[in-house]
Amino acid sequence: MTCEACVLSTHASQVTICSPLGFSKEQVAIFFDLYEKELAAHDYPSSRIFNVDKTGLTVVQKKQPKILALKGKRQIGALTAAERDSLITIVVCMSASGIFVPPLIIFPRTNASHLLTIGAPPGTIFKYEPSGWINCEIFMEWFEHFVCITKPSASDPVLLLVDRHTSHTRNPHLIVKATECHIAIICLPPHSTHKLQPLDKTFMAPLKHYYGEEIRRWQLQNERVVTHYEVSEPLCQCVPGSANRKNCNKWL
Repeated sequence: MTCEACVLSTHASQVTICSPLGFSKEQVAIFFDLYEKELAAHDYPSSRIFNVDKTGLTVVQKKQPKILALKGKRQIGALTAAERDSLITIVVCMSASGIFVPPLIIFPRTNASHLLTIGAPPGTIFKYEPSGWINCEIFMEWFEHFVCITKPSASDPVLLLVDRHTSHTRNPHLIVKATECHIAIICLPPHSTHKLQPLDKTFMAPLKHYYGEEIRRWQLQNERVVTHYEVSEPLCQCVPGSANRKNCNKWL
């Protein structure tokens, strides 16, 4: 290990981790040097360069749109759910050419229920964890899902960009599996995903915007609050608007 970067490599795959010095010109330069070196070594087409990212969703929307009301009316009622601390995690992955890998949804509960899956995007996988957040075990299950969708090989390898979450950087099983499956993994520098992570820059903001609109529309149509059992359908409606070609053109 050096002060600049740590590279764990094998014949078929590598995981590159930039040092934890924060977002700086030097760290950005190191990342792009590693990124360009990997591109030059294997000449990945845009359809084989993927980024995986995760975000938290809730059934309670913090931002409310402007509404029309009678002049002078001081209070406007609105439906809202009570599960403010109940976080649902969605793991999304997309290529630079717009190939969207069906997401992973993690519900904050212990037991599975098929009712939670109704209306979800085709191919979505579901996991259940009391905190609603991701861990190494769940990420490995997502990685198996990713391998099945992308089908990498020695003649057609895949490059995957990830952030520095512990489920990526402290997961030796991930390195072994990536090696076997001909997937190169490059970690983004810490504290830089808001600037460098492709999905942070292109996908997450539209996703949350469309998701919030779908939640509000569902509540107006059904005249009751959204629970976890109704999340999958609004999510399915908002994914196509987020995973579009225009957003892909904003990649690195």
